[in-house]
Amino acid sequence: ARPAPPPPTSSLVVEGKGSAHPKIFVVKKQTFEENKAAIEAAILDGRTSLDHALAKTKPGSGTLRSVWSCHKDNDPPTAAQVDKLYDFLVAWKMSLRPGWDPNAKPAASPAKEFNSMPPILEAAKTGRSSCKQCGEKIDAGELRVGLPAFIRGSVTTAWTKAECFKGAVMVEIAPDNRSKCKASGEKIVKNEDLRVVAYVGPVSDPKSKVNYKPAFIATSSRTGWLRLASSRRTSAASTS
Repeated sequence: ARPAPPPPTSSLVVEGKGSAHPKIFVVKKQTFEENKAAIEAAILDGRTSLDHALAKTKPGSGTLRSVWSCHKDNDPPTAAQVDKLYDFLVAWKMSLRPGWDPNAKPAASPAKEFNSMPPILEAAKTGRSSCKQCGEKIDAGELRVGLPAFIRGSVTTAWTKAECFKGAVMVEIAPDNRSKCKASGEKIVKNEDLRVVAYVGPVSDPKSKVNYKPAFIATSSRTGWLRLASSRRTSAASTS
Protein backbone atom coordinates (compact mmCIF):
# COMPACT_ATOMS: atom_id res chain seq x y z
CA ALA A 1 0.00 0.00 0.00
CA ARG A 2 1.12 3.52 -0.71
CA PRO A 3 2.01 5.69 2.29
CA ALA A 4 -0.27 8.49 3.36
CA PRO A 5 0.68 11.94 2.01
CA PRO A 6 3.22 13.67 4.28
CA PRO A 7 1.85 16.29 6.67
CA PRO A 8 2.38 19.99 5.77
CA THR A 9 5.15 20.33 8.36
CA SER A 10 7.10 17.38 6.93
CA SER A 11 10.68 17.90 5.74
CA LEU A 12 10.41 15.11 3.15
CA VAL A 13 13.22 15.19 0.63
CA VAL A 14 12.47 13.52 -2.70
CA GLU A 15 15.68 14.28 -4.61
CA GLY A 16 18.98 14.03 -2.81
CA LYS A 17 22.50 12.72 -3.33
CA GLY A 18 23.64 9.61 -1.54
CA SER A 19 26.66 11.31 0.01
CA ALA A 20 24.29 13.62 1.89
CA HIS A 21 22.14 10.70 3.13
CA PRO A 22 24.44 7.76 3.98
CA LYS A 23 21.81 5.68 5.84
CA ILE A 24 18.28 4.47 5.19
CA PHE A 25 17.75 3.08 8.71
CA VAL A 26 16.81 -0.51 7.91
CA VAL A 27 18.06 -3.63 9.72
CA LYS A 28 18.40 -7.09 8.18
CA LYS A 29 16.94 -8.90 11.21
CA GLN A 30 13.77 -6.82 11.19
CA THR A 31 10.62 -7.73 9.31
CA PHE A 32 9.51 -5.99 6.14
CA GLU A 33 6.83 -4.05 8.03
CA GLU A 34 9.40 -2.86 10.60
CA ASN A 35 11.87 -1.77 7.94
CA LYS A 36 9.13 -0.17 5.87
CA ALA A 37 8.06 1.90 8.88
CA ALA A 38 11.67 2.84 9.68
CA ILE A 39 12.54 3.98 6.17
CA GLU A 40 9.23 5.83 5.78
CA ALA A 41 9.82 7.72 9.03
CA ALA A 42 13.40 8.59 8.02
CA ILE A 43 12.23 10.00 4.68
CA LEU A 44 9.35 11.95 6.19
CA ASP A 45 11.50 13.69 8.78
CA GLY A 46 14.34 14.46 6.35
CA ARG A 47 17.01 12.09 7.70
CA THR A 48 17.31 10.56 4.25
CA SER A 49 15.88 11.19 0.79
CA LEU A 50 13.44 9.14 -1.23
CA ASP A 51 15.84 9.02 -4.18
CA HIS A 52 18.68 7.80 -1.97
CA ALA A 53 16.53 5.01 -0.56
CA LEU A 54 15.53 4.02 -4.11
CA ALA A 55 19.17 3.88 -5.17
CA LYS A 56 20.12 1.76 -2.15
CA THR A 57 17.40 -0.83 -2.83
CA LYS A 58 17.39 -0.84 -6.65
CA PRO A 59 17.69 -4.28 -8.29
CA GLY A 60 21.13 -4.91 -9.73
CA SER A 61 22.94 -1.85 -8.37
CA GLY A 62 21.46 -1.20 -4.92
CA THR A 63 24.18 -1.45 -2.28
CA LEU A 64 21.75 -2.70 0.39
CA ARG A 65 21.70 -6.04 -1.44
CA SER A 66 25.45 -6.48 -1.04
CA VAL A 67 25.44 -5.17 2.55
CA TRP A 68 22.79 -7.75 3.44
CA SER A 69 24.65 -10.41 1.40
CA CYS A 70 21.52 -11.33 -0.55
CA HIS A 71 23.50 -13.11 -3.28
CA LYS A 72 26.35 -14.44 -1.15
CA ASP A 73 24.06 -16.09 1.39
CA ASN A 74 21.59 -17.23 -1.25
CA ASP A 75 18.86 -15.96 1.05
CA PRO A 76 15.62 -15.56 -0.96
CA PRO A 77 13.59 -14.14 1.94
CA THR A 78 16.09 -11.30 2.47
CA ALA A 79 16.31 -10.54 -1.25
CA ALA A 80 12.51 -10.60 -1.43
CA GLN A 81 12.30 -8.08 1.41
CA VAL A 82 14.62 -5.69 -0.43
CA ASP A 83 12.48 -6.12 -3.55
CA LYS A 84 9.35 -5.25 -1.53
CA LEU A 85 11.05 -2.19 -0.03
CA TYR A 86 12.03 -1.04 -3.52
CA ASP A 87 8.49 -1.56 -4.86
CA PHE A 88 7.11 0.41 -1.91
CA LEU A 89 9.50 3.30 -2.60
CA VAL A 90 8.77 3.24 -6.34
CA ALA A 91 5.03 3.50 -5.66
CA TRP A 92 5.66 6.36 -3.26
CA LYS A 93 7.69 8.37 -5.74
CA MET A 94 5.20 7.72 -8.54
CA SER A 95 2.48 9.16 -6.31
CA LEU A 96 4.57 12.31 -5.85
CA ARG A 97 5.95 12.53 -9.41
CA PRO A 98 3.27 11.32 -11.86
CA GLY A 99 4.89 10.03 -15.02
CA TRP A 100 8.20 9.23 -13.32
CA ASP A 101 9.82 6.13 -14.85
CA PRO A 102 11.98 4.06 -12.46
CA ASN A 103 13.69 2.41 -15.44
CA ALA A 104 14.64 5.63 -17.22
CA LYS A 105 18.35 6.31 -17.49
CA PRO A 106 19.51 9.28 -15.43
CA ALA A 107 20.32 12.44 -17.34
CA ALA A 108 23.98 12.85 -18.13
CA SER A 109 25.82 15.26 -15.86
CA PRO A 110 26.77 18.51 -17.58
CA ALA A 111 30.39 18.67 -18.67
CA LYS A 112 32.56 20.33 -16.10
CA GLU A 113 33.71 23.74 -17.25
CA PHE A 114 37.47 23.78 -17.81
CA ASN A 115 39.33 26.32 -15.72
CA SER A 116 42.43 27.46 -17.58
CA MET A 117 45.38 27.91 -15.24
CA PRO A 118 48.32 29.27 -17.26
CA PRO A 119 51.59 30.15 -15.55
CA ILE A 120 52.29 33.79 -14.76
CA LEU A 121 55.48 35.82 -15.07
CA GLU A 122 55.33 39.22 -13.40
CA ALA A 123 57.01 41.67 -11.08
CA ALA A 124 55.84 41.09 -7.51
CA LYS A 125 53.20 43.65 -6.56
CA THR A 126 54.04 43.50 -2.85
CA GLY A 127 56.69 41.96 -0.62
CA ARG A 128 54.31 39.53 1.08
CA SER A 129 54.79 36.39 -1.03
CA SER A 130 57.43 33.74 -0.39
CA CYS A 131 59.35 31.57 -2.84
CA LYS A 132 58.21 27.95 -2.84
CA GLN A 133 61.70 26.79 -3.78
CA CYS A 134 64.04 28.68 -1.43
CA GLY A 135 61.52 29.84 1.17
CA GLU A 136 62.71 33.46 1.09
CA LYS A 137 60.47 36.50 0.75
CA ILE A 138 59.97 37.87 -2.75
CA ASP A 139 60.63 41.61 -2.75
CA ALA A 140 58.19 44.02 -4.37
CA GLY A 141 59.21 44.52 -7.99
CA GLU A 142 61.22 41.27 -8.10
CA LEU A 143 60.45 38.95 -11.02
CA ARG A 144 58.38 35.94 -9.94
CA VAL A 145 56.60 32.96 -11.54
CA GLY A 146 53.11 31.89 -10.45
CA LEU A 147 51.72 28.39 -10.82
CA PRO A 148 48.35 26.93 -9.77
CA ALA A 149 48.42 24.95 -6.53
CA PHE A 150 45.77 23.18 -4.44
CA ILE A 151 46.05 24.39 -0.86
CA ARG A 152 43.46 23.57 1.82
CA GLY A 153 40.91 22.41 -0.72
CA SER A 154 41.04 25.39 -3.08
CA VAL A 155 43.12 26.55 -6.02
CA THR A 156 45.53 29.38 -5.40
CA THR A 157 48.71 30.76 -6.97
CA ALA A 158 52.05 29.57 -5.63
CA TRP A 159 54.96 31.94 -6.29
CA THR A 160 58.61 31.22 -7.04
CA LYS A 161 61.48 33.60 -7.65
CA ALA A 162 62.37 33.64 -11.34
CA GLU A 163 65.99 32.76 -10.54
CA CYS A 164 64.91 29.77 -8.42
CA PHE A 165 62.38 28.71 -11.03
CA LYS A 166 65.18 27.96 -13.49
CA GLY A 167 65.95 24.88 -11.45
CA ALA A 168 62.30 23.84 -11.11
CA VAL A 169 61.24 23.65 -14.76
CA MET A 170 62.24 21.48 -17.69
CA VAL A 171 61.08 20.45 -21.15
CA GLU A 172 60.75 16.78 -22.06
CA ILE A 173 59.02 14.41 -24.45
CA ALA A 174 55.94 13.08 -22.65
CA PRO A 175 56.80 9.64 -21.19
CA ASP A 176 53.14 8.66 -20.69
CA ASN A 177 49.54 9.56 -21.58
CA ARG A 178 48.49 10.61 -18.08
CA SER A 179 49.08 14.36 -18.28
CA LYS A 180 47.03 17.28 -19.59
CA CYS A 181 47.99 20.88 -20.23
CA LYS A 182 46.85 23.01 -17.28
CA ALA A 183 46.41 26.00 -19.55
CA SER A 184 44.44 24.45 -22.44
CA GLY A 185 43.10 21.19 -21.02
CA GLU A 186 44.48 19.29 -24.02
CA LYS A 187 45.89 15.81 -23.57
CA ILE A 188 49.67 15.49 -23.82
CA VAL A 189 50.45 12.44 -26.00
CA LYS A 190 53.13 9.93 -25.04
CA ASN A 191 56.30 9.98 -27.21
CA GLU A 192 54.78 12.66 -29.47
CA ASP A 193 54.25 15.88 -27.53
CA LEU A 194 56.78 18.05 -25.80
CA ARG A 195 55.66 19.14 -22.37
CA VAL A 196 56.89 21.77 -19.98
CA VAL A 197 57.12 20.34 -16.47
CA ALA A 198 57.06 23.01 -13.76
CA TYR A 199 57.29 22.31 -10.05
CA VAL A 200 55.16 24.20 -7.55
CA GLY A 201 57.10 22.74 -4.63
CA PRO A 202 60.23 20.62 -4.23
CA VAL A 203 61.51 19.04 -7.45
CA SER A 204 61.81 15.76 -5.56
CA ASP A 205 58.03 15.66 -5.04
CA PRO A 206 56.23 14.34 -8.17
CA LYS A 207 52.89 15.58 -6.78
CA SER A 208 54.07 19.19 -6.99
CA LYS A 209 54.54 19.26 -10.75
CA VAL A 210 52.30 21.02 -13.28
CA ASN A 211 52.33 20.19 -17.00
CA TYR A 212 51.91 22.51 -19.97
CA LYS A 213 52.08 22.35 -23.75
CA PRO A 214 54.85 24.69 -24.97
CA ALA A 215 52.82 25.80 -28.01
CA PHE A 216 50.05 27.14 -25.80
CA ILE A 217 52.03 28.96 -23.15
CA ALA A 218 54.55 30.41 -25.61
CA THR A 219 51.78 32.46 -27.22
CA SER A 220 50.34 33.75 -23.93
CA SER A 221 50.98 37.43 -23.28
CA ARG A 222 51.40 36.73 -19.56
CA THR A 223 53.83 33.85 -19.88
CA GLY A 224 57.14 34.95 -21.22
CA TRP A 225 58.82 32.50 -18.86
CA LEU A 226 59.19 29.62 -21.35
CA ARG A 227 62.76 30.73 -21.99
CA LEU A 228 63.53 29.87 -18.36
CA ALA A 229 63.14 26.21 -19.26
CA SER A 230 65.69 26.26 -22.08
CA SER A 231 68.57 25.23 -19.82
CA ARG A 232 66.60 22.33 -18.37
CA ARG A 233 65.79 20.22 -21.43
CA THR A 234 66.04 16.47 -20.96
CA SER A 235 68.20 14.47 -23.31
CA ALA A 236 65.08 13.12 -25.02
CA ALA A 237 63.83 16.61 -25.76
CA SER A 238 67.25 17.83 -26.86
CA THR A 239 67.54 15.15 -29.56
CA SER A 240 64.05 15.64 -30.96
